[in-house]
Parts: sequence; C-alpha cells; structure tokens
Amino acid sequence: LRVTETLHTALQSLRQKESPVLLWVDQICINQSQAAVVERNQQVQRMGKIYENADSVIIWLGRATRISDAIFDCLNTLNEDQSDDVEDQEAATYTEDRINAMISRLQGVSGLREEGQVKEQFMMGLRDLVNNAWFSRIWVVQEAALAKNLFVQAGSRRVLWTRFVACIRSMKEMIGIPLAETRLVYDIETLRRQKLSEDLEYSDLLMIVEAFRGRQATDLRDKIYGLFGLIKSGIPGPAFQADYSKSPQQVFADFTEWHVQVH
Repeated sequence: LRVTETLHTALQSLRQKESPVLLWVDQICINQSQAAVVERNQQVQRMGKIYENADSVIIWLGRATRISDAIFDCLNTLNEDQSDDVEDQEAATYTEDRINAMISRLQGVSGLREEGQVKEQFMMGLRDLVNNAWFSRIWVVQEAALAKNLFVQAGSRRVLWTRFVACIRSMKEMIGIPLAETRLVYDIETLRRQKLSEDLEYSDLLMIVEAFRGRQATDLRDKIYGLFGLIKSGIPGPAFQADYSKSPQQVFADFTEWHVQVH
C-alpha cells in the first residue's frame, strides 16, 4: 500500500521497539479511491465516533523542528506538579518563573550562552509548531475537538495538548506571538472546551461551518462532511448523510435544506 512520505515518517516515529501499537489512520483505514464511494460514505459517517472513542488522539506535526525536542522535554518535566485535568487547565498559563526555568534548561541543551538568544530560539521553535500545516486543515477540527486524550507530537517527542496550549498562551502574553499565528490553535481549543463541557448545541453547527470555512480541504465537500462528527447523537429531524457521489454545490445545498428543516 502506497502512503505519503509524511505518514511513513509518522509510522516510524509512533512504533514501539518492544510492543505492537494499535493505530487508526484514515489514509490507510478508509479506501480513498474514487471508486469506493459507498465505503467512503459509510466510514466518513463514523469518523466522529472513532475519534470520540479512541484511547488517545495524536496530532502529528512531522519531524522535529529546530529546538522542538528541547521544548517538548521542558513541557513534560516542568509541569509534573500541574494538573492535566481539562477543567483545571481552563485558564492555565505558565508563570514567569516557569518560563525562566524553561529558558534556563533550553540554554543548557541548545549550547547558546546568551539568554536573549535562547529566548529568540524558543520563540522561533514555538512559532514553527503553531504554524504547522496540520492546524490549517478542516478534518483536524473534529478530530481534536472530540478526543478524550489529545497529544501533540513532533519527531519522537510527545506532550499533552493542555500543556502545549498553556505554554503558547503564556509565551504570547509575555513575549508576544501574533494573534493570526495562534488563532488556528485557539479556535480548536475553544471548540474542544465547548464540546467537552457539552455546551455545543445543534444550532451551533452552522456557526462552526462558517467559522472554519477558511480551513483547507482537498475535497470541498469535506468543508461540510469534515465537521459532522460534532453533531450530538439523537438530533431531531432528518438525518444528514455523507454522499460523495454528489457535487460540492449539491452538498452545500443539501446542508442548507437540512439546517432549515432541523431548526
């Protein structure tokens, strides 16, 4: 089976030497050919449940970038006394002492002597991560929003999503990262909190489709289908089914009609 170079690298990084790892990857587990419309329709309809019931979901950002290994190591070691509970992390930020401790640690592993240089490298490393193409794709929105346990991984290093977001929030406030660069991360975090707290209502789906319309999709129909896993089960009214035999124009028309009927 031919896979992309990105997936090949991910599989090499996610495997374990001593034990098998059970993974679900849509590129492999769903027949992506145009001829397999029926299977694709069925599997896309199930993707929300797949991500919602997974033990964990991994955001794969590709190979390690600049000092990402050191950043992830710091995030994992400097937060052992901090709760990873989602509710406790709602307004979590890193204190200035934590940031300074992280910079000191990075100074030791990066070989840079000047604190200013380390801070600059730290900022560049974080900006590389938040600007990763992963965050710009439409399908990742529901994948991240529905996950019970969400992790960010680059190369061989992995960190909890809550720690990743808390670090970005703090660094943005202390040093300043342009809002345009962090918005893709914050939008997912906001939606994730709404979903986990069950504040997401049926009527919010149109708002979500509009809010995330700028996300990239190889297939324009996925601008709709890629978000339908966010609908709660038991929604009143007619069901909305994925159908890749229809044109993008027809899919958007069907969605409009469905939304009017339901609401």
